[in-house]
Amino acid sequence: MGNRSNVNIITEYKATGEVVGLNVYMHWGGTGAQFDALDAADGPAYDRREQADYFARCVARAVTGGLDGETGAGFTPFVVKDAPAAYGYILDNQHPVLAFDLVKQVVVIAHPAFGDEPAEIVAEYPLDHDGIEQARQALVPECSPEANCVRCAARAEFEAQGLTRVQAEAAAERAEFEPGYRFIMSLAGRPGGYVQVDRSKPAGRERVRRTGQASRASKRPAG
Repeated sequence: MGNRSNVNIITEYKATGEVVGLNVYMHWGGTGAQFDALDAADGPAYDRREQADYFARCVARAVTGGLDGETGAGFTPFVVKDAPAAYGYILDNQHPVLAFDLVKQVVVIAHPAFGDEPAEIVAEYPLDHDGIEQARQALVPECSPEANCVRCAARAEFEAQGLTRVQAEAAAERAEFEPGYRFIMSLAGRPGGYVQVDRSKPAGRERVRRTGQASRASKRPAG
């Protein structure tokens, strides 16, 4: 179980061509944790983009949030053969990898890779306010209208409540992985929402939980 995601911070290019970085792993983070990393890069870490120690601390703190236990998140320093391997470096994952290259001053979205495998680069943007916003938008998945995607339907419900597209995607993902809840579409003029699944009661007595109250950190199993 889990909603695993990774954020990589590239800190050094060696004369040999090897690349040094830090992997920040979240067992339940999902895309929401990557949005948190981008918010930190756009906020408290922005003026520290050329100071790897401060930048990494700001981003890692934003990603791990209030996790104080022995599970749920971890940091892994790594050295790999080149930048494509560094951008996609993971130990475990369920999402594209978000990477901040503090040497080249770019933010990269890449498909996962293991060890020295080269990652496929999905997108690359300047590490500035505009580039960070482009990375946010790129992390929101696009589905075809025919897909009847539950995540897209949930995102639409959140957007209807006034959230931005990025905020709605993060909220929809958090709610999707909330244990004990499932999403229902809007039907017959009733708003959609997340229904608490209680097998001891008839389905008609299930209570609808408002989508805006979903939380990534609430009562999840340790990872």
